[in-house]
Amino acid sequence: MLIRSIKLKNFRQYKNVEIDFSTNNKRNITVIIGENGYGKTTLVRAFIWCLYRDATGFADRILLNKDVAEILQDGNSADVIVELRLEHKNALYQITTKETYTKSMGQLVVKEKSATSILRKLEEDSYQKLPEEAVKNEIENILKSDLRNYFFYDGEKNRIEDSAKGRNIKNAISLLTGISKIEDLSKYFEPKNKTSVIGVLKEERSLDNDLISVDTQDEINKEQSNYDTVQQQLQDIDNEIGQLTEQYNTKKAILDSNADIREQQNEINELSNTIQMAHNSLDDKLAQIIKIINGSKKSATKPLHNILFAKAMNKYSLEKLLSETTFNTKESLSNISEEAINQLIERGYCLCGAKIISGNDAYEHLMQSKEHMEPHDFGKYIEDFIVTEQANMDSSQSIIESIRSSLNTYLDTINSISDNLERINNLKEDIKGKVDIGEIQRDVDNIALQITQCNERKKYSEGELHTIEVRIRNLNNKLDELSEKNENNKLINLCIKYGERIYSELIKRINKSRETVREKLEQSVNSIFGEMYHGERHLEIDADFKVTTTNNGRVIENSTGTETVKNFAFVAGLLDSVKDKLVNRGEFSDDDLDECYPLVLDAPFSNTDTEHIHNICKVLPKHCDQVIIVLISKDYEIAKDSIFDRIGKTYRIIKHSETDDSIEEEL
Repeated sequence: MLIRSIKLKNFRQYKNVEIDFSTNNKRNITVIIGENGYGKTTLVRAFIWCLYRDATGFADRILLNKDVAEILQDGNSADVIVELRLEHKNALYQITTKETYTKSMGQLVVKEKSATSILRKLEEDSYQKLPEEAVKNEIENILKSDLRNYFFYDGEKNRIEDSAKGRNIKNAISLLTGISKIEDLSKYFEPKNKTSVIGVLKEERSLDNDLISVDTQDEINKEQSNYDTVQQQLQDIDNEIGQLTEQYNTKKAILDSNADIREQQNEINELSNTIQMAHNSLDDKLAQIIKIINGSKKSATKPLHNILFAKAMNKYSLEKLLSETTFNTKESLSNISEEAINQLIERGYCLCGAKIISGNDAYEHLMQSKEHMEPHDFGKYIEDFIVTEQANMDSSQSIIESIRSSLNTYLDTINSISDNLERINNLKEDIKGKVDIGEIQRDVDNIALQITQCNERKKYSEGELHTIEVRIRNLNNKLDELSEKNENNKLINLCIKYGERIYSELIKRINKSRETVREKLEQSVNSIFGEMYHGERHLEIDADFKVTTTNNGRVIENSTGTETVKNFAFVAGLLDSVKDKLVNRGEFSDDDLDECYPLVLDAPFSNTDTEHIHNICKVLPKHCDQVIIVLISKDYEIAKDSIFDRIGKTYRIIKHSETDDSIEEEL
């Protein structure tokens, strides 16, 4: 299948567009350049809508161009048309899908749902219109709907980065390589299937002991019903895992493509946590300052009081006041108390025997001496106070420094909170109106958890299924023993054995073919990966065709850019496998398969570095028959030197308004 052209009429923002694609096998690339928001994804989805009438990729299911819808009068109609011209197995096709809209009481409604018609060219300028009932089958013959996600990448719902993670990849490879033909044949002989050849033959047998056989058959039917129920549960779980995986990949893609916003939102979260911790520490810092000021509970005085007294002593020069007393001079009698003098006067004579009489010299002398002893002379108190306060002066400096340091830390924390709040406000202003990466990250984490839970349920159901299989096998063995006792069953039993042998051989053939495909695909993918990626990494493909990256046998996670390279290598290897027919041609080969397929890509180089873009562009065209690539100018400027000699046609999307785009060829 090679796409020759596409025409769009009134399809969303494309009112009247026609593009001819390069089908030259040497210049097999068609480049369409358009900036973000220019309708690149819409263009790729037009292919899918035309072939499969699938518009689920659009949030707004109204496909009619908004300008056309705006001027449409009540009662009038307008058509949305997409026409593809392609060749498949040497035949030319014109596939047209049309949907008709009308206006009724000012409301736009679908008048005729989308319908597809096919013209097939038989002779020169002679086309045959296929019957309506044959259209779907013919398109399936051209490209099975289950395979479309491996050839049309719209950059959003289906991205090249997720190609090796598809939930139907095993089925897709079976279809592409012809293994599905063997699988379909094996279903006719499936022993567990009551409608298969073996199932019908078993129902035809006559049994010696009808009572036992009826009971046994009832048990088998019951177990088979349980088996079908669990099998359906497993299918539902697989579907759920598939849907969750698609959601996960979609959300993850948004995260990857908005890494700058994620960094900003992460910074906001980190700053918010820092602010919260700073707020929590403010109380502790303030309590520490208060503790320094108040001192310990056991202390009779408070450090702040001591500091203030010490400052006051320094300010008011209490040492000068001390010098004005007779304390510590020769006149000082600080060691004799006033009470002792009063006792001598009262006794009337001195220790030396001199009489003390009011008014005599001894009396007057003692009365004058009382002025130079405590409490009249307070110098001793002043000295004690000075000594104490000098100690407070000495310690006050360290306390003041401690308070100053704690207070500076407190103020620095407040300033830091203020600066961080300002930074948060600036960041919020930068990402205002943009996607909430934090919410998407929570969605990704939640989806990952749901996938884990589904896998746990799947593991339990698989164990339950195995148990039922054992019971059914034992019951069937019991019926087989009963049937062998009846001579009438001899031919039927022989046919059953032949059927079982055929089934066994088909399963062996399927497994062998799958392993052959897996080995050759892995070899091909690694060869291509080695051309695109320069490093020591190796790609491993398991039995379910899931791809993992290893380094020296150890599974590793890829960066977004390396993951893109891996998936390009996988898709290119897949296309090689179709061309080379990894399953040998023969009785089981699929004659419906073409050997040529297009690869249609929108925005394939998101988050891919320059070197890998060059490598991908050099290698990809060698493995693909036709490449239609829609990309932004920046990526084209990087890629063009690597694909210049492979480009057959170049177009550019021109945006006239939000509802009107055109596409012009660049010569």
